[in-house]
Amino acid sequence: MASPRKIVVTAATAADEPILWRMLTFAASMGDGGDDQLARAQADPYLRSYGQNWCQQPGDVGVVAREESGRGIGAAWLRLACRPDRLRVAEPSLPELAMGVVPEARGQGVGSSMLLVLIRHAAPLHPAMVL
Repeated sequence: MASPRKIVVTAATAADEPILWRMLTFAASMGDGGDDQLARAQADPYLRSYGQNWCQQPGDVGVVAREESGRGIGAAWLRLACRPDRLRVAEPSLPELAMGVVPEARGQGVGSSMLLVLIRHAAPLHPAMVL
């Protein structure tokens, strides 16, 4: 088992949209998160609804996990399925969770840490979430 990473989990801001996009490629099992997968994710209408214009839609809430160096190694975020072109997996009033962690940081508690902080940040806005 790998030694635990020292990470900091902070609220995601509009400036973190590139990190969310990269983590979305991992969440969608698109490969190694390279630029070609990133471009495919951004071109996909379904995936685009998870990352495009982050922090500009009501109900957007998320977190980013960073190493001590500041490198983003994970993100978890909630977004409402309020657009008509978006696949709805539950009630439109419940946000959907997207989460990704870089492969080399998996199994080290990064995802668990992000979820705990995300739930704390989301609780005042959302009574529940859809996985």
